[in-house]
Amino acid sequence: QAIDRLEAAGVRTGYAEYWLAYDFDFLSKERLAITTVPGADTNRFKSLNRAVETSPAPAWLFVPPDQIGEGFRLFANTEAIIGPASLPEAAFVAKLDALKVPYRIVDAGVVQAVIPSRPVTPKEVGLP
Repeated sequence: QAIDRLEAAGVRTGYAEYWLAYDFDFLSKERLAITTVPGADTNRFKSLNRAVETSPAPAWLFVPPDQIGEGFRLFANTEAIIGPASLPEAAFVAKLDALKVPYRIVDAGVVQAVIPSRPVTPKEVGLP
């Protein structure tokens, strides 16, 4: 259901924690191109990284606090799943506000996608 909701909202590319990225790529049969933050997490594939880095609207995927139990069960039993490079959604949104970058949030059930109005690099939000 989460994949269908993300696709319906126009999400095609994005950043997530490693296990979340892996599962979404695999379960979507690579219709979604989701990667990790290079240098902060296990590097997945250079071509996948490039697809996300050059995308006009990469999303940032987070597991909401009320879904941590379900996310914990689904995504490798690690609390790092909360967001890319373990960045909490609230901290990411605060960074976007500080950068004056508008965004929208898509509730996809077990995950939420924060979609900035322009591509935002990991370095812009204080990640490696």
